[in-house]
Amino acid sequence: MSGGTGRYAVSTLWEEIGRLGRFAFAGVLLSAVVAVSLGFLIPAAVRSHLIDAKVDELRRSMTAVWEAAPESLDPNADFAAFDRLTRFRLLGGDTVRVKVWDMSGRIVWSDEDRLIGRSFEGQAEIQRAFQGGVTVEE
Repeated sequence: MSGGTGRYAVSTLWEEIGRLGRFAFAGVLLSAVVAVSLGFLIPAAVRSHLIDAKVDELRRSMTAVWEAAPESLDPNADFAAFDRLTRFRLLGGDTVRVKVWDMSGRIVWSDEDRLIGRSFEGQAEIQRAFQGGVTVEE
């Protein structure tokens, strides 16, 4: 009997608030749905834009740094000027590691000396980079 009484009370209340009240209630519900949706969508969009901006900034910095790279990617080439500019303009903040790869997947320069000469063949990120793509790791 209490289930019917509760339903009657809601039905009576719904009728008492009238059309304008029901319209306002629907508006509040719709606003809550929109707010929750935006709470998920806005951070994802902001994150995407921040990553794009960081990639553009790194691309500009890398263009300036690359001009200091030696003509040859031979590991014995003089990377001193390139090293200084890389450490000054690229490293720090979100950029943890910088590596220069040759087309075979071998690291010819890195800010971490122990990586120089190591090979990592066939990784999708390397292939994407050689095709002009961007890889972001978090």
